[in-house]
Amino acid sequence: MKLLPDEIHFDCPKCNRPMSGDKKLLGEMINCPDCNEPFIPTPRIPAEPVEIHFDCPRCKSPLSADKSLLTEFVTCPFCQQNFKPVPRNPKPAPATPKVKDEAESIIERLKQQKRNKIRKHPDEIRNHADFFEILSGVFLFVGVCAMVGSILSTLGDNNATVGWLIMAGSFG
Repeated sequence: MKLLPDEIHFDCPKCNRPMSGDKKLLGEMINCPDCNEPFIPTPRIPAEPVEIHFDCPRCKSPLSADKSLLTEFVTCPFCQQNFKPVPRNPKPAPATPKVKDEAESIIERLKQQKRNKIRKHPDEIRNHADFFEILSGVFLFVGVCAMVGSILSTLGDNNATVGWLIMAGSFG
């Protein structure tokens, strides 16, 4: 399907109906003629042919062709062998030292962050425990003052110490 100079190809986003029209439709709201879905046309990006690389099984000549030939028999132009192409295993491109160093640096930084988080966790727990231990000691002191003051006032000893103990207990 060839494109005319002012033509675009697009699909309905709901029913995938293929359509084409003038480039003036870009940015305009239209309705699909099949499902009546309103949409703004987005040009279809043509798929580029994917080339495969393979070797002739007889003469070992390196060959390449369109991926669609994987299901067809091909003929080697050098030795005339008729065969089904089997793609070569692509060798991964070697990492450049700079990319490799950056990747290792990022991995090491993430590992260090994880180690720091693990180390920090017990310290946080210890700090919270210390705080609550001090807080419980304060409440214990205030409670004891109130209790002693109440006992002394019940026994009828109305000296100044009893008043101070009751007052200290009432602040708790």
